[in-house]
Amino acid sequence: MRCFSFIVRYRFAFAVLALAAGLIAAGLCNSSGAHAAEKDSIPSYGEGAWELMIFTDYFCGPCGFAEKYLDPELERLLAKGDIKITFIDYPGHGKSTALYAKYFLEAIAAEKGYKNAMKARRILFALAGEGKTREETAVKEALKAQGVTLKKTNPTPVYAQWSTMIKRFDVRQTPTCILRFSSTYSKSFGDAQKITDELIPELQKRFP
Repeated sequence: MRCFSFIVRYRFAFAVLALAAGLIAAGLCNSSGAHAAEKDSIPSYGEGAWELMIFTDYFCGPCGFAEKYLDPELERLLAKGDIKITFIDYPGHGKSTALYAKYFLEAIAAEKGYKNAMKARRILFALAGEGKTREETAVKEALKAQGVTLKKTNPTPVYAQWSTMIKRFDVRQTPTCILRFSSTYSKSFGDAQKITDELIPELQKRFP
């Protein structure tokens, strides 16, 4: 497996400032007439004492690489439903990340279950990888054209909880995945190579 020397690293203080700046610049902080996704909670699916937390940024190259391998494994685990999978969008690219995160949350709000949200996530990573689509109307149209259902929502409460999670787990780079079992086990996988070479095999072993 190719070793990635490029790892996106940020201090948490900068991350929070970037998130706030991104929300303001993107004009996403207005909650008028909207409903918070999943009752203002951080996006998560599945149940059980085990939890997989995924910290990624749509515009992070290594995140996009890891997603190609992680996505089918997440689909498998979500279908089983015996592990909680939590998604945290990391504010590495300010306005652009905030915009994409907004539509991820709108996809979650539109339908129960994980399928619509996962489809939106897949498309958003693909759009970010192309490096062309950062205009709101174009992002929305691209999602709808590929069958993603959207529902207007106020993303601000979730953004605040994401910031809290980033600080709580001291996440300073993307991609980062944390696999936890209650309070007795916690292991962090802090780059694309660790996710593909170590995390995915561990998930396949623990949850066959």
